Amino acid sequence: MNESVRSPEPRLRILVADIAAVDARLRTVLAGDALSFARTSGEAQRMLESAPFELAIVCLRFDESRMFDLLGYIRATPRLASLPVACVRGNGVHASATAVERYRHSALAVGARALLDFETLPAGDAGNDSIRRQLYGCIDKGARMARSSNYTRTLQHASDTAGGHQALARALGVDPEELSRWIRGVDFPPFKVFLAALDIIANGPYGMTPPGMRAASRLGESAS
Repeated sequence: MNESVRSPEPRLRILVADIAAVDARLRTVLAGDALSFARTSGEAQRMLESAPFELAIVCLRFDESRMFDLLGYIRATPRLASLPVACVRGNGVHASATAVERYRHSALAVGARALLDFETLPAGDAGNDSIRRQLYGCIDKGARMARSSNYTRTLQHASDTAGGHQALARALGVDPEELSRWIRGVDFPPFKVFLAALDIIANGPYGMTPPGMRAASRLGESAS
């Protein structure tokens, strides 16, 4: 058996809002996962309300081309707002390359993590592995974005408390340009820097002790 096609453990719970013609390939691509298929927007919404999912896959021609309606519903529902969504154009769904690219840009703008074009990914191990990696990548991207957002909010709060980016960089003992990348979510800060930022928020600007590593020091002490 080809090890590369196995699903990660535990099995992922995935909502599939598609048309019947796309079922077979998705069952092959996601053979190890728990797939729940919906044929209408109403059915998909009921499933989303009744059970948690790690990923939603929505086909371009789902429910007479209501892909964007369902995507909009997911993004407008607070409980579902962070659910990763991947849109797909299934095999046999007729659309020009220009139209597919337009759909892709629109889907990303509304909040999808990707739009996969099955017509450009041949059936077989190579094409199916590519689809699988991209679908799982949507979940990984969602986790990365959530983590980045948490760090970004914390560092920005610490910057406001410290009196600006330069003051925070001095308190943390880090390069201002590197701090700027962390605040913008381009990179993740070291965990001890994150803890130090929490210290600054908790203690206020007059309680800062450069390089602001009290929480990190406590972490080191507890580990020793």
